[in-house]
Amino acid sequence: MMKKVYKSLKILLLLSCVVLAISCTESGGDDSPSSPSSSIPSENNDVSTRSASTDCGIPVNGNLENPLALRTNTVFSASGISGTLANVRISGDDFTVKLSGVSPKAGQAQAAANKITELSRNGIFYVESLNDCTVIRGGDPVLVGQLITIGGSSISEALLLSGLAEPDINDLCVPGQLLSCYDSLADSVGSSTPTNASDDNSDSGSTSSVSSSGNGFLWKPISEGDGNLVILVPNSKVKIVTVNGERGRSTGASNGRAGTFRFSKPGCSYGSSAKVRGFTSNAVATPLTSDGRTRLTINGCSRFEG
Repeated sequence: MMKKVYKSLKILLLLSCVVLAISCTESGGDDSPSSPSSSIPSENNDVSTRSASTDCGIPVNGNLENPLALRTNTVFSASGISGTLANVRISGDDFTVKLSGVSPKAGQAQAAANKITELSRNGIFYVESLNDCTVIRGGDPVLVGQLITIGGSSISEALLLSGLAEPDINDLCVPGQLLSCYDSLADSVGSSTPTNASDDNSDSGSTSSVSSSGNGFLWKPISEGDGNLVILVPNSKVKIVTVNGERGRSTGASNGRAGTFRFSKPGCSYGSSAKVRGFTSNAVATPLTSDGRTRLTINGCSRFEG
């Protein structure tokens, strides 16, 4: 037991060296240990950063960061174990991580584990949610953190949108506002409970073909009808639109666009960096704009067309 605890503490110290581009230096010497390597090679083996941006943010030391810069030479391998537990390998050491903020839905433990494995196939970034915060599973301490895909998406959020997980109200390693946002994401799935949500492993500026109605994306902070936010999209495949995790109410085609989505508050209420995402009816990410962007960051108070 003490050996396992020692190993967990060792890994905690190791992770503090690699997350958020922080470097460790040994006291009493001039040499600094190199960042841990992974069985998955990093992109170009450089030390550049990649930005991760999610619907609800990424918990880091008790705070939510969005976006979050991650080093491209800290890409690790991971696979699902059961439910929201994953095995992550760093520098040859295997350890168990509980995905922060989520727990598996009843009867979905194996499906959730399979989804974690699927989304981790190209490698993942690991972000510790709160220093030294662990849970006990099977009598052993387990780390709590986020797994972020190479495309910069949260696997916890993907499980929620897949209908495979639900917010974990007993998770003390994450801030309460994250769980509130996760509640909204879970509600956005609706009664259909899709189980094949997918991460597109692409940056927000990537493109793909769109079946367009001829007019572009429109963010209208104050609608004439009720004074609340309305979003119009050109892509007929978009059946779900979320803003900061809140799902809009679909009212069909209007004003030359393929889809209209109405929200419960004026656009300003969603902040100066509102996160907008589009999905098919099966919760698969699909372009919001005519140029193929699946996610947008918008100043909620301003009208935006794109």
